[in-house]
Amino acid sequence: MQVKIQKWGSNLAVRIPKSFAMETKLEPDSPVDVSIQEGRLIITPLPASLTLDELLSQITEDNLHRENESQAFYYGFAGQDAVLDLDDPRWKGYKGGYRMIYDASAPLRRLWSKGPSPEIWDELWEELHHQGDVDEASYAAVPHLVEWIRRSDELEWKPLSLIAVIELERLHNPPPPSELAPAYFEAIERLPQAITNRPQRQWNELVARAAVACIALARGQREMARVYLEMSGEEAQEWLKRS
Repeated sequence: MQVKIQKWGSNLAVRIPKSFAMETKLEPDSPVDVSIQEGRLIITPLPASLTLDELLSQITEDNLHRENESQAFYYGFAGQDAVLDLDDPRWKGYKGGYRMIYDASAPLRRLWSKGPSPEIWDELWEELHHQGDVDEASYAAVPHLVEWIRRSDELEWKPLSLIAVIELERLHNPPPPSELAPAYFEAIERLPQAITNRPQRQWNELVARAAVACIALARGQREMARVYLEMSGEEAQEWLKRS
């Protein structure tokens, strides 16, 4: 069945036909999970909220979090206000790689609503990094890119490489502003989990180089990250022959 996307405030909404709502037992204020899978928007009904007693009854030794082991997460990162919401007007005042105002929320919205495309990755690469320069928009975009990677079924090398380049160039550029720094550094730290927690088992060379570079950066190995990012497989083979 075809339906039309409609405007709802600053967001978009879709009407669910009554027959669909009845079959899935959806009612007003019913909780649902919204996700992107291979460019498709998936809406999945969630079970009704459990009582406190029901929640406590599900705690076991296997799923009990120890002290300081975890926190409440939003977009996968600490603190509900840590990640800059895509509706936040501050996006329109941040500078990109050209040291000019660039609203990175626009392509990020397209990424979440329509899925990845060469045009989106090319725009983000072009605008968030330029000849070694990165700035506020670059730092603001990283947590959203890491979260997109975490939710994706398969890794793509372009967002991984972009994140790695932004973090590598960070030390030579203005630092992340105070309102962006917590989410940015939390995102970098959680890159290994975002990369490895997926069913995908085989990586091509570009994905492997970018993924390993991101993991190295998350653990403070900046020189190793640059080597992985910049040395091709052919160059690595030549180096191994000489060593």
